[in-house]
Amino acid sequence: MSLKVCDYIFKEVYRVKFAAIDFETANSSRNSVCSVGVVKVDDGVITEEFYSLINPLQNFDSRNIAVHGIYPQDVENAPTFSEYWPELESQLSGNIIIAHNASFDMSVLRASLDRMGEPYPQLTYSCTYMIAKKVYPGLPSYRLSKLSALLNIPLNHHHALDDARAAAKIMMDACRQHGLSTLNEVQAKIGVRDGRLYPGGYQPASGAKSSKNPNRNYVKTGPFGARK
Repeated sequence: MSLKVCDYIFKEVYRVKFAAIDFETANSSRNSVCSVGVVKVDDGVITEEFYSLINPLQNFDSRNIAVHGIYPQDVENAPTFSEYWPELESQLSGNIIIAHNASFDMSVLRASLDRMGEPYPQLTYSCTYMIAKKVYPGLPSYRLSKLSALLNIPLNHHHALDDARAAAKIMMDACRQHGLSTLNEVQAKIGVRDGRLYPGGYQPASGAKSSKNPNRNYVKTGPFGARK
């Protein structure tokens, strides 16, 4: 099965603007970022891409290495998350953020900021996993690798930049599928709610039928300790 809906020219048709993000981690701790990729989209066109290895200052788990192929020696001279955060914050600033399975990537961001003692930034985010389930109903899987294959999106899976780029293309196609020009329009039509991050807390993204309390807010009380 192939949907064959990728590689459309979105410029001059869609005003889609967002930044897609993906993190890879060194171990099961969410604050062990070892790489990050960001892809910025404006007017429905990928305009900028950013990628960096990150030194997590933690041990690498062999299971994580098997997934993303990043070894301790690869990050020896890489910036730490605290050193890279000003640049990453600048990349995200002014954009709606998207990620595939955003609950994971946003928990990584929160945990990394908690480790630094840094307040959360004010940002809005959305989840392409939730959106894909509404836009492409009935698929056997909504994993990034499966969706990318269906949409003919080239993917070196678990490379942070490739994963961010694939999420961006899935989001652009979701807009195209509905003939809509903004993420807010798409989400309103299919019943998916934004998540929000703000100093002191967060509100997770949710599908209209997937949460008993989609407006629930969570208050930051200490280091984020959830595991994969």
